[in-house]
Amino acid sequence: MSIKLHDISEYFELNSGKPIGINRSYSVLMPFLEKDGKVFLLLEKRASDMEDAPGEICFPGGQMEEGESPTRTAIRETEEELGIGRERIEIIGDPSVLYTISSSVIHVVPGIVDCDLDKDVTLNPSEVEEVFLAPLDFFVSNPPYIHKSILEADRTDFPYELAGIDESYPWAKGRAEVPVYNALPDGKIVWGLTANIIRHFVMDLLSQVEGSSSEE
Repeated sequence: MSIKLHDISEYFELNSGKPIGINRSYSVLMPFLEKDGKVFLLLEKRASDMEDAPGEICFPGGQMEEGESPTRTAIRETEEELGIGRERIEIIGDPSVLYTISSSVIHVVPGIVDCDLDKDVTLNPSEVEEVFLAPLDFFVSNPPYIHKSILEADRTDFPYELAGIDESYPWAKGRAEVPVYNALPDGKIVWGLTANIIRHFVMDLLSQVEGSSSEE
């Protein structure tokens, strides 16, 4: 087979902006809800018998299906997990993107949810054990504990001779920060990917608000 420049141009037209080396793509809704004049994040606790991350606290979301946009996935998963209809969800921005150490990408879709947890939510018991509101002010006023890790691959079987290097090669090491919010008002703990999403959102939000205040 002989590759032509036309083939290359067509490839990039179809794959422009596509992440390299990503095995799976997920999308979650980051749902904000206002109640009694205060802003809350709507969070769910995963069912304790789930294979992945059982019992952990997260945003509604899941794996993207073929041809599905991040926003469509986030809304569909919220409907499936919590029974909140799409008419109650107002998307308020473009998705942010989080890359994980497991070669996955998570799209974070921000939205405002207009619902009553007692009347408008129907949990899917196979996926969700509980849904609750966490005050945004808590995350703003209580920075998480940050666990810092150095990530280094096991290269025991690496073909050094084939690559033309020896075992003294200075491999780059990865670094990971795992935030933990362990003192929510109701005793719940948010950590890992969900905590990372919240942490960076809060930091960016505060930076923006403080910047706006200094300009006044």
